[in-house]
Amino acid sequence: MAWNDLASNQMVSFTDAQGGGFTLNAGQVGVTSSQCMDKTAALAKYKLVTSNMSSYASNQLVPKSSWVALSTTPSFISAGGIGASSTETTLNVPYPSTVNSGDFILLLVIYETLTGITVPTGFSNAGIGSTNINSQSYRMYYKFANGTEGGTTVAVTTASATVKYGIIMQYRNVNTGTPYGSTNYTDYTTLTSLMTGNGVASTISNSLGVTLWMYQGSLSVNLSSGFPPWVYAGGGATTAGTGHTVLSAYQELPTVGSTGGSVAVSFSSSTTYGKVINIVLRPV
Repeated sequence: MAWNDLASNQMVSFTDAQGGGFTLNAGQVGVTSSQCMDKTAALAKYKLVTSNMSSYASNQLVPKSSWVALSTTPSFISAGGIGASSTETTLNVPYPSTVNSGDFILLLVIYETLTGITVPTGFSNAGIGSTNINSQSYRMYYKFANGTEGGTTVAVTTASATVKYGIIMQYRNVNTGTPYGSTNYTDYTTLTSLMTGNGVASTISNSLGVTLWMYQGSLSVNLSSGFPPWVYAGGGATTAGTGHTVLSAYQELPTVGSTGGSVAVSFSSSTTYGKVINIVLRPV
């Protein structure tokens, strides 16, 4: 029987599930059989939302209505508030208010000194490593959340008490083994009107192309979209120092080899400089 022909209260056979379009878990293969699947078999074979089957025992048959596919495409969830400091050596950067276990966390930091940032506890260097532009340090770190971070802050330690700021970007459904594929970045040491991210090619289907801007300069920002369309994902600005801003945009890359379209940010300042980072987040 075809999946769409099943009533919501009908039990699901191996054959039904095979035609339902569900994604197999790693190491699993499709099976055609008229035997109905119990909860244990269903969760072992397919990427499903576990909570939708929580009312059933492991050996119970589960009706069609409780079969909900687990999303496997990375998605932007939220951005935390700006963390800013000008008189301390510790910068506290807020997490978003709600963080789930397994969420992919990107931490962006700018520090108005060339050296002396300690990698925050639990984080690793991501993508760009460590770079310096116009006497400022630009850093990007990542981690997978354990679910206790929501509403708290992460401490970033620096060697001196000069101006610094940071922000956290939160994503979901990112591959825990290989979280990101292609990356590239551009440093802008002088800029009069425009900072552009050209995107990167996907290395796997259903990946998420992300462009992030970190810069010093005017707080007057206009985000213009290219093609394929980008979605503005959030960001903010701090009043610390002469003005710093971080922005993010994202774009789903549905097929292998598809390349993100260009996207630009314009400014009113004639002295803006900073970094544009392009990164492809891989699906689970």
